[in-house]
Amino acid sequence: MKKSNPAEMLKNRFNLIAEKEANKKKELLNQTALIDYKEEDIPLLNIINEISDDVKVQELLRKSSIKFLNTISNSTLELGKLFEEVAGELKKQGSPDGIYIKWLESINMNRMTALRYRRRYRLFQGMKDISGQKTVSLLSSRVIDLIFKENVEETAIELLNDGATEKDIKVLLENKVVTLPIQIETKLEIVEITEKVNFIYNEFNKKVNELSEEEKIQVNNLLSKIEKIFTNKR
Repeated sequence: MKKSNPAEMLKNRFNLIAEKEANKKKELLNQTALIDYKEEDIPLLNIINEISDDVKVQELLRKSSIKFLNTISNSTLELGKLFEEVAGELKKQGSPDGIYIKWLESINMNRMTALRYRRRYRLFQGMKDISGQKTVSLLSSRVIDLIFKENVEETAIELLNDGATEKDIKVLLENKVVTLPIQIETKLEIVEITEKVNFIYNEFNKKVNELSEEEKIQVNNLLSKIEKIFTNKR
């Protein structure tokens, strides 16, 4: 009978533990951890004291505000995860880009709202702890739009993981705008461009007759600029 090797057994044991930990981490990254805000997480709740002098009213509004933020933050992240997974799966299957847009329309979801949810979820996935996750869930949509428009999501994720606040991210974006004023729209994802084109194509005939004369002129001028860009690329 072959004798057991204690060193080999110990090595196998460590490998098993490491594998379990890696699988656990992978599973956590694939799930949206529910945010659970406490009053100390939301400094702006102090404003409630200015709304009413009644202590009972203040307490009611504080509790309701926390409940609202927990509900809206978690639902937004869950939707972002859903839209990201659907878009990714359709891309893997080689489905035309228009399928995703048509699906959003079928569930009455605005494509840009869905994109914002997806972007917030991408930032959320990059967070290493609950502190960063809470910060991401409270970032304004405007800041998230600028993070991706300026193509600084990796830097933003690093800063947020180091404890950066929304104010810190705004400083990053202000510096980016100052140093690269021309590159605001030059690094758009191709899927975002396609989504915009499909949306315009699907909505054009429905909406064009509802436009005022001034709006029609604006649309015509913009289409002329687009036509000129493509003509120059021939």
